[in-house]
Order: sequence, then structure tokens, then C-alpha cells
Amino acid sequence: MNKILLVIILSFYSVSTQACNEHDAKTLLSELQWQTEDYPPFNFRDETGRLVGIFPEILLLAYQDLNISLYTEEIDIIPWARLLFNMKHYSKYAAFSMVTTKERAIEYQLLPLPFVVKSSIMVLKANKKKFKQKNLDELAIGVVRGDIGQALLDREKIKAFQVETNSALSMLKMLSLQRVDAIAYAEDVAYFQFNKLAIEKDSIVPFISLDEGSNINFVFHKSMPKCAIELLAKSIEKLHKQGKVDKIRMKYIQS
Repeated sequence: MNKILLVIILSFYSVSTQACNEHDAKTLLSELQWQTEDYPPFNFRDETGRLVGIFPEILLLAYQDLNISLYTEEIDIIPWARLLFNMKHYSKYAAFSMVTTKERAIEYQLLPLPFVVKSSIMVLKANKKKFKQKNLDELAIGVVRGDIGQALLDREKIKAFQVETNSALSMLKMLSLQRVDAIAYAEDVAYFQFNKLAIEKDSIVPFISLDEGSNINFVFHKSMPKCAIELLAKSIEKLHKQGKVDKIRMKYIQS
């Protein structure tokens, strides 16, 4: 009886090991349906409508390194709320880019890039002195529904009125028109978007830090075999050691 049990255990171990060979891992990566949102400079459409940014460039370079075919036209750009729904419910999807939180690390499998983003409550520079005299809970703060800024406000139990929007661009337009007092968002993204609106980067400033630095990630369904994620991680690490990841990042973020 013990011998039979041992054979079953060894057979199971053998199958599990075979399921994580490089060929199968590449097949899993090739079958993923990649999704993203408009989140410049990490991922966004350029003037021609083509998907560009730090994450798609690194992803395509890693897939090329692994000899897996992938084109930007195959990556869907969808609203953040729908992306989250798909990632929670369907294992065929993978996505980018997601800032790390404790809750997200439990909900999904995350593959970080080798740099961090800082998130803050941000205000127009002209209003900073005025708002310092107010209680934080008195402010109306713009957020993107389901995004990191909203998650951090909730985590810190900040009771300010949240004005939910569907996109960063609409949120930043509201701030520039002073329809909200502040926004809660990743600083690099806010600066980049303000430049797109032809507004000086220096006109928006951090007011209160919410997170001094968190990783930003590729994200996979909880059931995705780790062998495929590890293979992609090794390729990205190889590109990082070659200086190619930093080169792509500096193309979009000069600071």
C-alpha cells in the first residue's frame, strides 16, 4: 500500500515538473490575451493611436527575447474597472500596469519592474498654501475609480470627499479647472498627463505623500502557472542587466 502511494506521489511530482518546462511556459505566455489602460507614461496611445509606453515596450522586448510573437495591435486598451473584472474572473488575461498594494498581491500574481512609483495627494501650486490651512477631510479629491490613489486614500482612512472619474485625463482636467481641490495619484503619471494637456509640470505639486515608493507590475490571474511568470521575469531581468529597461524608462521619464 505504501509503495502504491509512493508511486502516485512520484507520478504527480513528475507531471507537475513537466508542466513547467520552458516550452510549455512559452506556450502559456503566447496564449495570453494582454490588456491595459490609458496610464501614461507607462502605457498610452500616441498621436497615431498606437499603443506606446514603458510597459508595452518592455513586454514586446521580453517576448522578442523569448522568441514569442506579440504585436501592440494585439493588446487591448480598456477602462481600468473592466480590466480589473477580467483579471479577477478569467485566467486567459494578463495586464499592465498595476501598482503594488497588499490587497492586490493577494488577489493576483504580480511581476514588478525594477523601479518604483510614488503616489501622493497633489494640488495646484497656486492653492497649496491655502489648503494647508484646511483640514484634509474638507477637501474634494479626484480619483480614478478603482485606481491606486483611491486605494491609498481608503487605506489611510482619509475621509475627504472622493470625486470618482473613469480616466486620469478627466481627473486632471477637473483639477486644472479647479472642480476638485486635489487628486490622489501616481506623481510621474500626473506630471506626464499635465504636459499632454499643455500645462506646465511645475503647476501641480505634491501636497501629502500617500506612498513613498511601490513597485509597478505586470499582473496575472491567480491560477497562472508560476513557471510562465518566472520565465518572463528572467527575460526582463536579463534586459535590465543589459541596460535596456532603464533606457526605455528614461525615454519617457527624464527625472
